[in-house]
Amino acid sequence: MTGTGPAEYSDDALHDERGLVDLLSSTKAVIFDFDGPVCDLFGGASTASVAAEVKQAARRAWGVLDPDVEGCDDLHGILRCLRNMYDRPAAPSRGPGLLDEAERIVARQEFSAVETAVETPHIAALLELLLDLDLDLIVVSDNAEGPVREYLERHGRRREDPECALVRPASGRVIGEQFPGAVEPGLHARHEDGPL
Repeated sequence: MTGTGPAEYSDDALHDERGLVDLLSSTKAVIFDFDGPVCDLFGGASTASVAAEVKQAARRAWGVLDPDVEGCDDLHGILRCLRNMYDRPAAPSRGPGLLDEAERIVARQEFSAVETAVETPHIAALLELLLDLDLDLIVVSDNAEGPVREYLERHGRRREDPECALVRPASGRVIGEQFPGAVEPGLHARHEDGPL
């Protein structure tokens, strides 16, 4: 389930506990995208001003930008466009420092958005039910790790587990159960720990 706003669950689906139990009978873990299913991080607000700030930094560092970078007004899209531009051969070569700076600019905006992010309707009830089923709960995100962790802490949904790890797939980050290729400590929730 992905999206840019709160996920909508029908009351029937949430109240059909038996159906959900049957559906998840052979499931060991449930994966949630962070922005949408867990919360509405930006509340529908445009992130074009942050993309403009990133482009301004990119022009200072790299000069003329590719058309796809110039045309992008999306917070995460701009990072992908810059990475694509960086990966293309250029003379003179582009330094990687801008990519780190762009990530910091975006993360700063995400930390700010955490202050007002709204929890997705019905997510608390759904998490409680899933924890009652003793399922591992995992959060994935293309958002920066720090803001995701902060949101989960603020809402009492974060639990540390030294056996778990943060995996960084090419298209996002996974926080939760240990997976092959894990690179550093992450987040995990089990029934005995309380809500994710």
